[in-house]
Parts: sequence; C-alpha cells; structure tokens
Amino acid sequence: RRFPPGPTPYPFFGNLLQMNFQIHHEILKKMAKMHGNVFTLWVSNVPVVVLQGFQAVKEGLTAHAEDVAGRPTSSTFHILTHGKGVMFSNGRLWKQQRRFGLATMRRMGVGKKDQEYRLQEEACHLVEYLRETNGKPLDPKMPVVHTVSNVICSVIFGHRFSTDDETFHRLIESIDTITAFGNSIFFFVYEMFPWLASHFLAPFKETVSSINFVNTLLAKELESHKEKGKPDENQDFIDYYLDEINK
Repeated sequence: RRFPPGPTPYPFFGNLLQMNFQIHHEILKKMAKMHGNVFTLWVSNVPVVVLQGFQAVKEGLTAHAEDVAGRPTSSTFHILTHGKGVMFSNGRLWKQQRRFGLATMRRMGVGKKDQEYRLQEEACHLVEYLRETNGKPLDPKMPVVHTVSNVICSVIFGHRFSTDDETFHRLIESIDTITAFGNSIFFFVYEMFPWLASHFLAPFKETVSSINFVNTLLAKELESHKEKGKPDENQDFIDYYLDEINK
C-alpha cells in the first residue's frame, strides 16, 4: 500500500530516533515544514500518517473518512483498556459507548447551569485554600489539579474527595504516571520488546501498578453504588451506566 512521503525510516526503529522517541507536536510541526502537511512516520514497523494543520485534518476527516476511521492497535493500549471504553475501542462498541456517554452527559446537564453547583463548590474550596496562604508565594499547580479532578470525580462518582485524602492523591499520581508513560521512550520500548519490557522495565511496572490501582478504585465505587441500590433519580455517571446495564 502506498503512503504519503515522509522522513526516511531507519531499520527496526523507523523514525523514532528522529523523534527522540516522543510524539510531540513541535517535532511534528518541524517535520511538516520539510515533508508537507500530510506525511508518513514509521513507529518501529508501524506506519503513521500525520495530518498537520486545520485544513489537512478537515480534509482527512471529510474527504477520506474511511481511511482515517478506527483506532490504532497497541499492546500498551490493550493493557490499559482491554479494547473497551471510548478512547481506544473500535466499531460498534465505540459507537455505543460514545452515544451513551454523550447522551448521559446531556441528561446530567454537563456544560449547562444545571451542573454549575459542582464548579461553584470546588471554586469555594480553592478560594478558601488560597485565602489560608495569607498571600504567601505558592505553586498553584496542585491546588488547581485537585479542583479540576474533584469536579470530574463529582460527575462520575457522585462525591468529591478531601484534598488530604491519600486515595485521591494516589489517583492523581496514577493518572499522571499512565499519561507520562504513553508519551515516553518506555512506551515504544514496550511496543518493540513487550516480553523483556514487562519483566525488566521499571516504568512499565509502575504504570501497571497505577492501572491496577485505578481499576481497583473504580471497582470499589461500582460496588458502593450497587450496595446503595437504584436511586429515585440518577445522580452521577455510574448511576446512569448501571441503570443502562440493568435495562
């Protein structure tokens, strides 16, 4: 099959060496200046067609919709999601999950005034935290991360976490670990040498541990919702999901 031209790949590594083993937008922008707004990269032995810029993406998604449909298959993504969810699923499953997710968000009023109280509650906690610093210099990163994370937890779980909660801290750290692994050299090492990496690569083991923690937390939240029984009115995303399963 013919692919758009791009940088010359090296044996075995493809273009990973030119990319410093990272799929970073700045690197892709530089490559687009040399090879055009549509070009091919090789991630080891896997071809990846890059669309750079609004016009290229628009044309790709409309004029060549069939060619860009679907999600990439990856050993790491399979460990993360087992082919489920929205981000890395395909076909009928993806359509079902996406349709349900969007419809549920609309029913919950996400993005509308109906859900404004969740934002206001977290904004109050953030303002109170900043007030307690008495004007002393601070790094606002984690307080803001806690605020945004608690809004998401409130929508999904129906409750917020205390910012002193160790489980909450571990959840944020786990998500950070998983995300960082996905765009690191270790991700590509695992894709090329899955057996060796799974036994000897410490960052991979840390990522698996983080995935297990998130899955365990989700399982506990699901069990808690099941024990409470069906509410008179669904309060959060899990309520709606369980309701859909039981139909």
